Amino acid sequence: MASTVAEPAGQDPESVLCLAEEIYTPFDAGETRRLRSYIADVEELVGSRFFQPGEQKLTLSAEIGGPLQSTLVYPGEEAVRAVVGLFRQLYNHHEPTSYHQMLKLLSRHAHERGSEHRDAAVAELKSLREWEKDALRPTIVLKWERAREDGSIADTEDLTPAVLIDLFLHGKYLHKGNEKSDKLDAWPLAHVAQQVFFDAMINLSRIYWVGRNVVAEVVKVPTLLS
Repeated sequence: MASTVAEPAGQDPESVLCLAEEIYTPFDAGETRRLRSYIADVEELVGSRFFQPGEQKLTLSAEIGGPLQSTLVYPGEEAVRAVVGLFRQLYNHHEPTSYHQMLKLLSRHAHERGSEHRDAAVAELKSLREWEKDALRPTIVLKWERAREDGSIADTEDLTPAVLIDLFLHGKYLHKGNEKSDKLDAWPLAHVAQQVFFDAMINLSRIYWVGRNVVAEVVKVPTLLS
């Protein structure tokens, strides 16, 4: 299983969101800082060594009668640790400069302006929010099963990309020594879970870059900024 990091996509030049001067009300000083911070954060994230073009490869192998083995090729732990904090700020919906919050901010200003393009702009911004959800849909099925002493299954949990992002951020890279750490340690094919986590970060980074381009259209218009 290989993942090649591609250059981030651009903003569609035909998008109504390119008409920033016509669709938004002005942003106050705090909002202006948030807009500029989002652009800077995404540029720093995508420009990091972890996201540079190159191959990430997961290999599964087994000899006849032997256990399944896995190897993972990626830029290394130093490169991952350099980006996870910034990634979390863009990913966590409660952060004021997250992708989600930026789109909500733009939607509110488009509503307030009430231009002839309002409905189209709001609909496109909503689609961009949904795009983030779509990127987190599982492409492979990973299940966590907890067994009772008699060997029967007590409960199961789907290790979706969203679940693995939470486990790796708060059980390995940003925090350690907790229940989430224990769950990761107990997972028998750690490289598989780690590759799903990496793929989720890569896919989301491309979406956040498109969001960066949408926000950049606002920043180009001095009359919209405080």
